[in-house]
Amino acid sequence: MLLTLIMHGEPIGVAGYEQGHTGITLRHIATIEPHRHTGVGRRLLAEIRSRHPDSDLVAETDAESLGFYLATGFAATSLGEKYSGVERFTAHLPRLSSHYSPPRGSDG
Repeated sequence: MLLTLIMHGEPIGVAGYEQGHTGITLRHIATIEPHRHTGVGRRLLAEIRSRHPDSDLVAETDAESLGFYLATGFAATSLGEKYSGVERFTAHLPRLSSHYSPPRGSDG
């Protein structure tokens, strides 16, 4: 699936993802230069989350983009040098339902 954020009739960010048996695999998130660091990526992630609240989100990324994933709540694991001289990471964000426990009633 491809999700596009449009502002004033122009696309300013896109996120590509696939829904699989084990969750959502993020293929890419991109924002045009003037809109980087303005929350566009977070908005795209929030929209994916709202569409798939019971799915884990997983992405493979490089060191340059790792900060974005960490800042949005993902945990990361190094995959090592998957390509010569380039360390890659798996970023994982558990499904929303695994974070939420409904309040228990009190015994009074």
